[in-house]
Amino acid sequence: MRFNAGWPVTLATLISLVILLGLGTWQLNRLAWKEQLIAGIETALAGPAIAIDDAGLTEFTKVSLTPQAISETFARYGSGADHGVLTSRVLRAVETQSGRTWLVDFGALPIDAVPAVPALVEIVGIARPPNTGGTFTPANDLAEGQFYSHDLAALDEHFGVSFEPWVIDTVLFTKPPNIPNNHFVYALTWYGIAAGLVGVYIAFGRRQVERDA
Repeated sequence: MRFNAGWPVTLATLISLVILLGLGTWQLNRLAWKEQLIAGIETALAGPAIAIDDAGLTEFTKVSLTPQAISETFARYGSGADHGVLTSRVLRAVETQSGRTWLVDFGALPIDAVPAVPALVEIVGIARPPNTGGTFTPANDLAEGQFYSHDLAALDEHFGVSFEPWVIDTVLFTKPPNIPNNHFVYALTWYGIAAGLVGVYIAFGRRQVERDA
């Protein structure tokens, strides 16, 4: 079979092919990492809670807090809806017997509800890094106590305390996080584009021979 695609097209195809195959392989590596992450989270959530003052915290560590004090002051975090009712999550400061203060997310309540101060009983939750927000995250309203990101400096000011750099989510361990894992599909997409590129390159080279004949 005669073939003549020309060196510029061949070079461009080779460069594109290397990039596409590299992207596909990168997604396969991400797939392995994501599967390991999900397995680690499932193991952590299924295991016993670790006393927070004794834990070397990483994301999704399941922890227990024995509160010495829970703040009457609260903050609202984010916004959502539950069966047509507007909600926000309730944040409070929880001080443990070691004297450390933790930012605890007690879950969502209707925005017009005034949450009662929780009893001083053991709290179980999942440690998460603070959500620092992004370009399109609404600004926090310190005056109203409405937050859309975990700005720890602003939260320290709002509560009049100094928080540890973690958020303890009391709801997450009963509703495991839905972590998307589409990397295999993405890998197939990149490899499929690479295969299509090879097909187009071969067809182009054969057509050039026919035109030159």
